[in-house]
Order: sequence, then structure tokens, then C-alpha cells
Amino acid sequence: MNAIKLTELNPKWVNWRGKERGGIGFQCPLHRDGDCKDNAMIGNRIVIPFKEAEQNGWDKTGDSFDNITLSPSIMPMNENGTPHWHGWIRKGMVEW
Repeated sequence: MNAIKLTELNPKWVNWRGKERGGIGFQCPLHRDGDCKDNAMIGNRIVIPFKEAEQNGWDKTGDSFDNITLSPSIMPMNENGTPHWHGWIRKGMVEW
């Protein structure tokens, strides 16, 4: 398993459907140079909405990039519909 601190992926809180800090955006852990063709990308970032802002969003615990945990796992898709990577954010670490 590979792991990197979320803080190394330039995370940002994002507003989602009018909810301030309703999601998180971060660089792809596989393509930190920005050359990622992932369909979940918005402005060259993977964006994950939280359940508090989107019915089908992710459950979140923690209140900072150093301790955030999201559930369930994250599996963004490539342009051709195949999985790009599959991983987790647990206690501020991105694991895949």
C-alpha cells in the first residue's frame, strides 16, 4: 500500500451547492504534476463532496487536513470509465 499526507496534495476546502466547506479538493496522488485525466477532476483537482452538502457525498470525521477521514473509499474514474485509482483518506493520510 502507498500513502502520502493529504497536506502534500495541496488540499483546499471547497464550497459545494452553497455549503461552505462542503467538500474537499486535492491533487491526484498518482499525478501530482497536474497531468491527470480523471473524470472526478475539477480544475485539475479531485473534488469530493461531503454528505452534509450532498446526499450521495462522503461521511467525514475530523476538522483539518491533518486529521480528516472520509468514508467510503474513493475511486475516481478515467475518461474511458475504468477506475483511475482506489484509495482512502484516513486521519489525514491518502492511502492506495
